[in-house]
Amino acid sequence: MELFCKNSEVTILPNARMDRTDCAVLTLHTAKNATVRGQAVLRHVVPFTLESVSFTELTGGLCPEMLSAAMQGYLIYNDSVPYPDQVLPITKTDIPANRAQAFWISVRIPAVMPAGRASFSAVFHTSAGDYTARFFLHIYDVTLPEPKDGAFAHEYFYSYDPTHTFGETY
Repeated sequence: MELFCKNSEVTILPNARMDRTDCAVLTLHTAKNATVRGQAVLRHVVPFTLESVSFTELTGGLCPEMLSAAMQGYLIYNDSVPYPDQVLPITKTDIPANRAQAFWISVRIPAVMPAGRASFSAVFHTSAGDYTARFFLHIYDVTLPEPKDGAFAHEYFYSYDPTHTFGETY
């Protein structure tokens, strides 16, 4: 079984493989009052079943309610390529041989969380055994405002206005 971690900006396709720099450890950087995510990827040469995911070895003020896991779902479009396009709840799932299955690990950092370092392990319970990924957090002493109270919202970058002309004038 291969188990490796990737940052959230990496797209994991079902044919992804572990490369030389991958390992089962990931460091995430975050502010307070924010959610940070990383990915853990399982791949095996034989089929296996994911039974569940649990969190252990919580340090730095983390508690189980701050942690969650979800499974990456894949949709096949007209080019016959499975694309990561769904985030699914963790359920008992059969994973085919030689398929990389990504899991999203999310950590919600409350505004009252002290700045500093924290860590936890995500344990993947499978029919082939238990596999552990270790996550380290660097929590900066910056507290993001609630979206309703802030002058900035991440959604601004992703809003689509079909009437916008990108500098063209008429």
